[in-house]
Amino acid sequence: MKIRMRRSPFLFVISLALSFVLISCAAKEAAQPPAEAPPSEQTRPEAATEQAVPTYFVHTVTMQGESLSIIAKWYTGDLKNWGILAQHNPTINPNRIFKGNQIQIPRDLMVREDAMTQSFVDESQPHAKRKTATGKQGEKSDSKQPAATPEGVPLFGPKDYSK
Repeated sequence: MKIRMRRSPFLFVISLALSFVLISCAAKEAAQPPAEAPPSEQTRPEAATEQAVPTYFVHTVTMQGESLSIIAKWYTGDLKNWGILAQHNPTINPNRIFKGNQIQIPRDLMVREDAMTQSFVDESQPHAKRKTATGKQGEKSDSKQPAATPEGVPLFGPKDYSK
C-alpha cells in the first residue's frame, strides 16, 4: 500500500499542473484578437494593382502547325521549355494542340510578348523542306501527274527514284 500512496499524490499533482497549463493556453488564444493587416496596406492603391497583374500570359492557338515547342521557342526563347508549359497547362495534351486552345505561359519565363507570326511557325517546323524537280527548295511538286515526254505524251510505268 505504501507504493500506491506515493504514486497517487504524485500523479494528482502532475495532472493538476497539466490542467492549469492547458487552461492558461486556451485563455490566451481566446484573449488575442484576430490578426489583421495594418490599415495602411489596405488603403494603398498600389496593393490592388499588384494583385491584379496575372502571373500568366495567355496565348491562343490560331495558326496551323503550332506546337507547344514552337510556342515555347517564340515566347521564352528556348525550345526546351515546352515541358514547363505542359506542366502549367495540365488540361492540354502537348502532342495534340488545336486552334482555339489557350496556352498559359508563366511571365517569369517570357522574353517577348508580341504575337507569333506565321512565318516563324513555318520556319520552325521540324520537317525538312524537300527539293522539287526544278531544284528549288520549298516548292511542292505534283507527284500525281506522270512525267511528260518531249512529244507531250505522259509516260506510264515504274518511277525512277535514283535521283
